[in-house]
Amino acid sequence: ECGEIELEGHYERIGGGKRWSLVKETGPAARMALYNHKVNASISLLGENGGGLFRYAVNKRSPWTRFNNRKIYDRCNEEEKALGLEITEENKWDGSDLSGGSPRDTGSKIKPDRLVKIVNEVEGEF
Repeated sequence: ECGEIELEGHYERIGGGKRWSLVKETGPAARMALYNHKVNASISLLGENGGGLFRYAVNKRSPWTRFNNRKIYDRCNEEEKALGLEITEENKWDGSDLSGGSPRDTGSKIKPDRLVKIVNEVEGEF
């Protein structure tokens, strides 16, 4: 017998703006679930490294999704420097136009609520 299997993708929206969501992924197919729910741009809080350092992934569904990853990376790198995090070529917010994230070596000093404000400023959502 054939049928559909429910997608094992779950997430919790913990912030965001009008066109994007800050989420905690809670299932292996969370990003597919986001897209199924018409969330075309998101930042996932992947975890906390301890000591106030966070790991984030920045994603958008397609190149035509209005979400300026590059400007977000640049603005977050400025914020990290202001918070005292050493930003280098190997350790910075970076990625492609579709996906990227926070510094891999150290994590980010930017708290989730501050990240929401930064991204909303970049995206023109106040």
